[in-house]
Amino acid sequence: MKRQYTILKLFINLIIFGFALAFEGASPERTALLVMLFAIFAAWGLFRPRLKTGSGYWYAVDAALIFLLEYQSKYLVNYFFHILYISAMVEAGISLDRKRGNIAAVMLSAAALSKYIHALGFGVSASILSQLLFNLFALAFLITLINFGKLQQEERDKSQRLYKELVEAYHRLEELSAQKERAAALEERHRIARDMHDSLGHRLTSLIMQIEMGKEYLKKEPGKTAEYLDRCADNAREALTDTRRALRALGGMGSGITRTGSGEGGANFGDAASSGNSGEGGVNNGDTASSNSGGAGGIISGAGSEGGTGNCLETPDSITDMIEEFSGNTGVEINYKLPDTELNPRENAVLYRVIQEAITNAARHGRATRIDIEAGRDNDGIWFCIQNNGAAGGGYTEGFGLLSMRKRLEDMAGSLAIETGQDFKLTGRFKAADREN
Repeated sequence: MKRQYTILKLFINLIIFGFALAFEGASPERTALLVMLFAIFAAWGLFRPRLKTGSGYWYAVDAALIFLLEYQSKYLVNYFFHILYISAMVEAGISLDRKRGNIAAVMLSAAALSKYIHALGFGVSASILSQLLFNLFALAFLITLINFGKLQQEERDKSQRLYKELVEAYHRLEELSAQKERAAALEERHRIARDMHDSLGHRLTSLIMQIEMGKEYLKKEPGKTAEYLDRCADNAREALTDTRRALRALGGMGSGITRTGSGEGGANFGDAASSGNSGEGGVNNGDTASSNSGGAGGIISGAGSEGGTGNCLETPDSITDMIEEFSGNTGVEINYKLPDTELNPRENAVLYRVIQEAITNAARHGRATRIDIEAGRDNDGIWFCIQNNGAAGGGYTEGFGLLSMRKRLEDMAGSLAIETGQDFKLTGRFKAADREN
């Protein structure tokens, strides 16, 4: 496109120069001089765009060469040579930015008007004065027209640039939104996996130990075996219910999912009206109206004990019920001392899951027969110490359960420490949550 414009400009200037020569009727010597000047002017016009600095001051050379061509004319003004000023001015307006184009236009206009001003020095006449004013206004109109075109072009370029930036920002926003959705989905799956591990692992550990104890009952007290197996079956059914509920939550197929309150995505699958603040992804399946559903990432059966009290993770007695149920099912001796002051639902839920995971691991991995639990509140928050006589030794590795426990505590600005040796000991603390229930 640029090459085509250069060829077109040269062709037009050749036509203008041809008419100027015809108008002059110059002698061969002066014709040769005019041709030489025009050849220099044309060559400079081809060379100037190659200069790295696109300054408008280079058009002073164009103005000087055109002035020399006009100076060699036998007429006061050769209007065909005058057109070359306009040609150079249009080229500057097109090829340069508005500021540099105006600099070139001013220099070319001054050269174009200089001959009229020089003529006025020999005497003021109406003809010369009118020609001066006409050319002055014509050049001013041309400069205004070029500036208007440049302003329009700048506005178009600015609009296109802003539109492009807007499209890029929109695509970045779409990408960030998609990343956020993927991160949220991944976090939800991790939460559900943690819920399944906490709830099902605890219940299945209890069930396994119940079955082991049932074998002993079969040998020593056959009459109690049927009753004990019924308890095992109830525990297995609760585990199956927990599994189905977790899968419904994972697939988004659960009916009656409610997200209320300030928790982290609690859901309620109650058969009656449910309300309250959800916890960290808790799922409650109560048969009656329940409040403050969910817990610290829990998927629970709605029964705080095997008999089905209907307590959920946030209730004050939920930790006691869970400990007593586990001890009764597994035969593990559990001594505990819980905080004297009542915890709010979020605090109770976190402490519930920490103790649940600790006693589950003690029974399943450490084969512990005694667990000591102590927890309380001080000015810095909630603290706990859970110790068992299991055979963990020093070669333990943090599995999914301990990692989930640590993550829960860190989410509450807390920490976890593990000590091994003769006993396996968990100590930690977490910040107290907002006391508003």
